Amino acid sequence: MIQRYEYVKRAAKESELNSWQRVYTNRNLKLDTVTHMGFDMDHTLAVYHEKLEELAFKLSAKQLVKKYGYDKKILDFEYEYGGVIRGLVVDKVRGNIIKLDTYKYVEIAYHGDKRLTRDERKVVYAKPGESYRPDGDEYRYLDTLFCLPEAYLFLKMVSFIDETEGPREDYSSLAVDIRKSIDTIHRDGSLKKEISLNLNSYINKSKQLAKTLHHFIQGGKKLFLLTNSEYYFTDLVLTHLLTDELTEYSRWQDYFEIIVVSSRKPGFFLKDTEMESIKVDENGVKIPDDVAYKVYRGGYYSKIEELIGSNGENIIYFGDHTFGDILKSKQTCGWRTAMIIEELEKELKVIESHKEKNQKLSRMRGELYDLQEELHLYEEKIHNLRDRKIDCFDDLTKDELEKMDAKITESQDILSQLEVQLSETVWRIKSLEEELLQDYNPKWGCLFKSSRRKSRLGDQVEDFACVYTSSITNFYHYPTTKYFRISRDLMAHERYDSHSY
Repeated sequence: MIQRYEYVKRAAKESELNSWQRVYTNRNLKLDTVTHMGFDMDHTLAVYHEKLEELAFKLSAKQLVKKYGYDKKILDFEYEYGGVIRGLVVDKVRGNIIKLDTYKYVEIAYHGDKRLTRDERKVVYAKPGESYRPDGDEYRYLDTLFCLPEAYLFLKMVSFIDETEGPREDYSSLAVDIRKSIDTIHRDGSLKKEISLNLNSYINKSKQLAKTLHHFIQGGKKLFLLTNSEYYFTDLVLTHLLTDELTEYSRWQDYFEIIVVSSRKPGFFLKDTEMESIKVDENGVKIPDDVAYKVYRGGYYSKIEELIGSNGENIIYFGDHTFGDILKSKQTCGWRTAMIIEELEKELKVIESHKEKNQKLSRMRGELYDLQEELHLYEEKIHNLRDRKIDCFDDLTKDELEKMDAKITESQDILSQLEVQLSETVWRIKSLEEELLQDYNPKWGCLFKSSRRKSRLGDQVEDFACVYTSSITNFYHYPTTKYFRISRDLMAHERYDSHSY
């Protein structure tokens, strides 16, 4: 076995990594002080293929027809990958899906398949500072990739109802039926059954996952699993991903000191309930004795801290859900947080491909700034000449007044030309920005930005995640003693760039 020192010192220089292989830091984090690492499973250890979104979408549509009597025509709906993205908000009453910026301003809104115009959006969401509560009945936040099929089905159903029955005043009942349909396919096992029959189709397998967990263990960290999935499904997925991947671990359970399933996050961090030791899984299959001693169901975070003998900042938790995994583990028990954002890889690759266009955009913004300054100068010149004519007319000759009028006319001509240049530059900037956004997502743009501001998701990632990255396996490139440091905080005047506006 490789000695711990080798695992501590062997790591690529960050500058040698691709941008999507890096770990990004919001708050200083010393891995050397971390004794225990906890992991969510779904969309964290287990990375699902996009096909799973379509499967959940199709199965839920069948439930709407079978259980709630909706038109069979909805079974012909096609699922659009990227039709909705994480971080959006479903407005259940109005039948809209909206994108908020960091100030809760609605930047983009769709009513079904139809994008609202600026004027339409302003009528519906007239208050930029209006509060959209995540626990309010009127809205549903898309905080995890599991929410996307439900949201896209809502979007398609709104369009279908509008076309066949006419617009409704309230689409809440539709949202409730879709939510129940999604819950049903998770609860009755139909979704998991399809996954179990086609593991390679729905789960992306990486040999690097086992090596990464081994890397943590060799660095002196103790690992635990904390997932909302049932034991039988966890066993199925992690057997596929981890069992027999490395000679040091014959079973996936060997990687973890404690295994907590059906944890009910975020409730696990909020309500003190009993943590149940289990000997058989949900299907009545006996769990081997040499595994069962460390398997629990449900519970409360303080119990897991008691079991592992560690707490607070000595624990880091890896998850994908901004509210259930990252926010609550940070706020309630003070664990450090590492957010896994699968979509980050694509976003960073788009940024890499846009280098030349972004440089061009920066130059055009510089031109715009210079034009603004020049316009202000000529406006000031005209203003001063007018003021002088009025304030000093007793002392001015007719010839002097005519010369002043000529200067005003000349300045107005130049001002008119500058205004045309300004409009052309603004339009070129707008066109290039829209072109760049198309490569992120034609409907919603960049995941982490809303126009030139941070999106609601971008703001949450920055606020709640100590570090974030596109995959757990990216930590394999870093020593287990890594000190993740933030860049120096800059005030507005320190980061001032004359090319930005």
